[in-house]
Amino acid sequence: MKKIFILTTASLYCIACFCQPASLDNSFNGNGKVTTAFGSRNSANAVALQTDGKIVVAGYTNVSGGDYDFALARYTTNGALDNSFAGNGKLAIGFGGDELANAIAIQQDGKIVVAGEGDNHFALARINSNGTLDNSFGGNGKIFTDFRQFAGAHAVAIQQDGKIVAAGFTNDIINQHLDFALSRYNSNGTLDMSFGSSGKVITNIGVAFGDNSDDEAFALAIQPDGKIVIAGRTSYPNQTGANFALVRYNTNGTLDNSFDTDGKVVTVFSGGIPRALAVQKDGRIIAAGEAGGAMGLVRYNQNGSLDVSFNGNGEVITDFGTALHAVAIQADGKILAAGFTKTGSGDFGVVRVNANGSFDNGFDGDGKVATGFGASETAYGIAIQSDGKIVVAGTKVTGITSDNPVDDFVLARYMGNHPSQIVAGIIAADKINIVSSDVAAIGLYPNPATGILYINKTTSLASASITITDVSGKICRKLLISGNDNTINIGMLAPGVYMAII
Repeated sequence: MKKIFILTTASLYCIACFCQPASLDNSFNGNGKVTTAFGSRNSANAVALQTDGKIVVAGYTNVSGGDYDFALARYTTNGALDNSFAGNGKLAIGFGGDELANAIAIQQDGKIVVAGEGDNHFALARINSNGTLDNSFGGNGKIFTDFRQFAGAHAVAIQQDGKIVAAGFTNDIINQHLDFALSRYNSNGTLDMSFGSSGKVITNIGVAFGDNSDDEAFALAIQPDGKIVIAGRTSYPNQTGANFALVRYNTNGTLDNSFDTDGKVVTVFSGGIPRALAVQKDGRIIAAGEAGGAMGLVRYNQNGSLDVSFNGNGEVITDFGTALHAVAIQADGKILAAGFTKTGSGDFGVVRVNANGSFDNGFDGDGKVATGFGASETAYGIAIQSDGKIVVAGTKVTGITSDNPVDDFVLARYMGNHPSQIVAGIIAADKINIVSSDVAAIGLYPNPATGILYINKTTSLASASITITDVSGKICRKLLISGNDNTINIGMLAPGVYMAII
C-alpha cells in the first residue's frame, strides 16, 4: 500500500539539524564566504542567478588605475571564480569615463544585462554567457541614454517579451531638482518608441509641493500583468529627511491611475529611502530600505494602499541595522531582506519576516543574522537559489579609516529551508511537504494518506492552484481547487518524496 505523509511544522523542527536556516553554507568556499578583489576600489552592488546555478555579481572597479568601470564576477555553485567567464571569472567594462554598475538582470537566453551611470547618462551593457560583450546590443555591447543635463540608472529588469526596462534619476534643469527617470529598450538596445516619449518617461512625485519635490528611483519590478513599479525617495523644500515613493506605470509608460488614483504613492518617514522592491504572487508590493536610520519594510496592496495585515500598519522597522538594500520573496511567501547592521563596524545583515510581518524565529532564532568579513561590510544584493539557499553580495571596506581604503566584492551563502533541501536529509520516503502557509492553513490530511488527500477548510477558500512536485521540482500534478472541492487524488503518484505548493 502506498503511503504519503504530510510533513507538519513540528516535523520540520525535528529535521532542522539537516538544514539550519541562516547558518553559513560551508559547501560555499569552505566557510560560506567569498572575497574577490579587482582594483583597489571596488563595490558589488547587485547579484543574479543563472539557470545553471552560477552566480553573477555586478558593481564597479578602478582596476585600470584611474576611471571606474563596470565590474562583473561570475562564480560556480561552490563559490570559485568561473574561469569560463572572461578567462578568469572577472570582467571590467569601460565606456571611456567613470561608470558605475548598479543593477543586473539575466535574460532567458543567458545573456547578462547590467545598468548604471556613466558620463551623466544611463549606461547599459550586455554580456554574452562567456563574458564577451554582445555586439548585437548597441553595436558594441554598450549604450548610453541621455535624459536632461545628467542622469543615472539604479535598477534594471527584463520583460517577458525580452524588452529591457531601466529606472533611475534625472535632473530638472530649470528648478534644479531630481525626478524619476524610466526607459525601455528593444532587445537590440534601441529605445522602444512605443513607450512614453520616444522610449523614456520622466516623473516628478510632487505630491505636497507642486513639482518641486526631489525624487530619485532606486528599485524596479515588473508585475505579471506587465505593469511597471518603481520605488525611490522623495523630499520637499523645507522638509527634514525623505520619504518612500512608489510609482506604477501601464505597459505603454503612462501613469496607472488604479494605483492610488494618480499612479503615485508616498509613505512618510523622516529619512525614508526605499532601495529594493519585490512583487508577491498575490500582487502585493514589498519595498525595503531605510526608515529614519533603521531597516524598514513596507507592504502595499495592489491599489497602492498600505497593507495593514502586515505588522498591523503595513510597516516593519528594526534598529538591527541602518538600512536595507535588497529584498527577495521565498516560495513560501516569507520575505528576505539584506543590508547594513549596527554590529561591530558594520556587517552584512539579513532579516526574514513571515507573511504577516512578524520576524521569523526559525531564522537564526529571531529572524536576523549578522555576518562579518573582518572589516566593514554592506550587503547590496540578495538572491534565492532553486534549492532555497540564500546568496548575498556586497562590499567590504578594509581601510575604513584610511585615506585610500581597499574595497572588495564579498559574498555569503546561507542555508534556507526550501523543501528540496529539507527532504534531501530524510531517509524515509513517501512524504509530502507543505511549503505554503496558505496550504497549511487549509490543511491536508490524513497523515499518512493513501490515494486521496482531504482538504480541511478551516479558512475561506474561493479558489486556489495547488502544484505537486517531486524533489527535483518536476511537476507531477497541478490542479485548481474551488470552494466546493475537498479532495486531491494522489493515486497516480509513485512512492517517493513530494511537495505541495500553492
